[in-house]
Amino acid sequence: AVWFLLFARFQVWDRLKPLCQQATLAAMAKSKNHTAHNQTYKAHRHSIKKPKKSTYASRKGMDPKFLRNQRYAKKHDVGQTKVQS
Repeated sequence: AVWFLLFARFQVWDRLKPLCQQATLAAMAKSKNHTAHNQTYKAHRHSIKKPKKSTYASRKGMDPKFLRNQRYAKKHDVGQTKVQS
């Protein structure tokens, strides 16, 4: 009769064990939030480059009256010659 009680206990535990493990995994807090592992290696593989600068600076937010005048001046500049290549 003792072996039956032990056997019954193990059977119940075998059924409950996965449920208990899931409950403890769900309740545990996340310990690692961030790591920089391998990031510098990946960045240097293709070399870290400076951002490319555009040829012309943006005119966004500049005075519209000045921009209009600048357009007119460029259009009608007689002294300006095209460079032949």
